[in-house]
Amino acid sequence: MSSPQPRWLDFAFAASSAWWALAPALIGEEAWAVPVRIALMALHLEVALLFLLRGELIDQGKPREFMMAMPSLILGGFAFKLSPPPADWPLFATIPFIIGVLWTAWSLATLGRSFAILPAVRECVSRGPYRLVRHPIYLGESMMFAACIAAGGGKSWWLFIFFAPSILARIYAEERALMRSSEGWREYSKHVRWRIIPKIF
Repeated sequence: MSSPQPRWLDFAFAASSAWWALAPALIGEEAWAVPVRIALMALHLEVALLFLLRGELIDQGKPREFMMAMPSLILGGFAFKLSPPPADWPLFATIPFIIGVLWTAWSLATLGRSFAILPAVRECVSRGPYRLVRHPIYLGESMMFAACIAAGGGKSWWLFIFFAPSILARIYAEERALMRSSEGWREYSKHVRWRIIPKIF
């Protein structure tokens, strides 16, 4: 088992998430008060709060599992950077992005004190969207990623070549850590078969 994670790390991550949430307004970014940007700001603030509230660490993922999980985080931010300014997003991209944010926010809120960004083991959660799939947050992230591509007219479609396997690698890394250290998760995974999309995967 790993030693407890230092609380100062949680405060540092919370401060970083809060900065990403508030920076557009604080630095006076033009036209920041648009639906896409507001939704993303709210999601970052939720993440900041969860860093402060999350519970005791049972076990930490191994360095190899961290490395497997990182690319999907980087690609998500990259896709948003390559998309047009939020004020210029068409409605057909804005709506699925916000739906993805709402689904992700609900999943994060349900995860609550078991929240983690990288592979780690805390208390197993099996309620809310976790009754349907094991990794509902990644479904929301995938919707947001696809919306970013759509907002740019599909010019960045090639990112899917890297994003899909990166999500699969992240799932595999997390499930390895959970299977190794969480008896509750092992039992949960017997009852919830699907990882992201019910009846498909």
